[in-house]
Amino acid sequence: MKKIYIVFSVFLLILISLSSCASSKIRGANPVQRAHSAAQLLLKGSTADAYIKQFNVEMDKAKADINEKTARVNLNPESYEIIADSIDDWLQLYELIAILESRYPNGLYGKKQSAFFSYVDYKPLKETANQYTAEKYFKQARAIAERPHSLNETISAVEYLHKSLSYSNHLLEETQTLGASLSYEAALKFYETKTSDSLKNAHAY
Repeated sequence: MKKIYIVFSVFLLILISLSSCASSKIRGANPVQRAHSAAQLLLKGSTADAYIKQFNVEMDKAKADINEKTARVNLNPESYEIIADSIDDWLQLYELIAILESRYPNGLYGKKQSAFFSYVDYKPLKETANQYTAEKYFKQARAIAERPHSLNETISAVEYLHKSLSYSNHLLEETQTLGASLSYEAALKFYETKTSDSLKNAHAY
């Protein structure tokens, strides 16, 4: 009986060690990045039960995170910006999922654990999220331009336009036109102060 207990204890320690080892190799600042890390381990050949189990854990968290962000859009379209800022991680994760799905079309099976892979194409959502977010910042800049505004507000409007272009250039012509007008206006306001520092800023614009 004592020998059986010892063998069982050793076996249990081995399982805990393997599980801990798999978890310690996971990297990432958010659930999707961690799932990406877990998928990389599978692709590199770490397909023991502990790694399969860890992948499933991380993937469940990643899916929950993605679903939570996409659900926000239904309540508030402004949440597209959150998706736009996160979706590159989603695309990178599902690139690996596509490879795993191709390699294991019927699933990956260990001794006791299994994992199944299903690719999701988030490219259309990325385009939608980026365009919506770009339009949001463009509208904020235009709203400032269309009302009486201070120099600081003019600068803020220009910054909004830069931010708009960082998401999408589908409003490039309108952004350049408004940006040129705002920048010229800001330069004139700097010049009108007639201080040396402001003159330097005007030259920069």
